[in-house]
Amino acid sequence: MNHFSVSNDFKYCKDKINHINNMIPDIEHKLSYDNVELAKKWTEDLMMEMEKLCKVVRTIPLKLGVARIDGKDIFDATQEAISNNWDIKIGYVKNKWLCVKLPIVAPKINGWSSDILYEPLNLSLEKFFSNKVFTDKRPMVICYRFVYGKDIPVRNYHDHDNKEVKMITDTITNLTLIDDKPKYLNHYYCTATGIDSNTEVFLVPRDDFSEWLEYESTLTEKDVILPA
Repeated sequence: MNHFSVSNDFKYCKDKINHINNMIPDIEHKLSYDNVELAKKWTEDLMMEMEKLCKVVRTIPLKLGVARIDGKDIFDATQEAISNNWDIKIGYVKNKWLCVKLPIVAPKINGWSSDILYEPLNLSLEKFFSNKVFTDKRPMVICYRFVYGKDIPVRNYHDHDNKEVKMITDTITNLTLIDDKPKYLNHYYCTATGIDSNTEVFLVPRDDFSEWLEYESTLTEKDVILPA
């Protein structure tokens, strides 16, 4: 075991945490003066610094010879932690419509890459379907419901055609549908106000679409509640 290498890693982590702690007040200051664009840019920088920190932290147990965490292989434990930390909820609404609930509004096109969602979303779906079979041959509609928290000004809402959703659609349909060509899959988008900002994605058979529209109209100001 290279103790010197691990010591350097801990020093790197401490320095990085101090740097991150110094970045946060600057971002809060810009937000307090409504300088949203600069705050967004600095938040992206903050995210990248956090990713660098996490990358090093994940290697330290391996360098110390840790093979298992809570009885699980360290790789599996890490993957599970990534999935759980995103708090992605998956379930069935009315026991028939698959719903995936993401804890953020889908990003803008040319904004930060939606690829950052791929790993936790894919891991969450694989975990959900581990003991279930869902490959439906019926024509479907994938319905996106972009929910903005009450504290988000309407001017900050994005047009539906300015959303980066392809990765989300591909990740969900790859595990659920036989074919996602236009003949078998239509798309629908709507915006709502809710308690917290999130994206709710429903997979609905075309024959059920009118029923789903009626259901969606009752959800204003509410969250979608997924069964455990």
